[in-house]
Amino acid sequence: MSVWEKIEKKAEAGERLSLEEGVFLFRDAELHQLGQLADRVRERKVGKRASYVLNRYLNYSNVCILSCQFCAFARKRREPGTFELSVEEMVEEGRKAVAQGATEIHIVGGLHPSLPYSFYLEMLKELAGIQPKPMLKIFTAIEIRHLAERVAKKTIEEVLEDLRSAGLDSLTGGGAEIFAPEVRERICKGKETAEEWLEVHRVWHGMGEKHGHDVVWACGDGGAEGGSFGEAAGVAG
Repeated sequence: MSVWEKIEKKAEAGERLSLEEGVFLFRDAELHQLGQLADRVRERKVGKRASYVLNRYLNYSNVCILSCQFCAFARKRREPGTFELSVEEMVEEGRKAVAQGATEIHIVGGLHPSLPYSFYLEMLKELAGIQPKPMLKIFTAIEIRHLAERVAKKTIEEVLEDLRSAGLDSLTGGGAEIFAPEVRERICKGKETAEEWLEVHRVWHGMGEKHGHDVVWACGDGGAEGGSFGEAAGVAG
């Protein structure tokens, strides 16, 4: 039995693929065959139904203390191109989005060196007051650690509880990039580790809440690194 046939049999049976099988799909699978198999799995799970959200993506600031090598978004303070939006400006953008039919607001920013903890709580409370209330999918795990360790001086769970009480519905999946240490060191040296990222999501998941996991492909990884991400993210929830 070929590797593809083994994968096909597992997929049809609803069994989890191994890391090696995932790498095979990434490197060697025929694209149309892979798409057809994925479509059969999708149809088995949800039938012919498809869904989507109308999402507005906002950034409160691009000022960041990190220097990730692949990032074109972040700026240091006083560099050209920096911006910081007030709570009022963020809420106005949120209102506009909801008026246009948005059902979810997705917000992330840089690790700002001086915004007070109250800014983040007030932003959430004001956005949660928009009617009809959009789902608030806000902050990466990296931002949560920044708030806990550098800004609020609280535990991760305490910060997450504060944010949830203020209106947070879900964390975003950003900041994960690639978990393999050698790749992570090359593309985002100095950023929190994979385990530190996972810890935040484990805590949030343990609180019964939702979150995502985002992987950045084509940054020097060879496929196995993305597979290891999937395995670790599955452990996180």
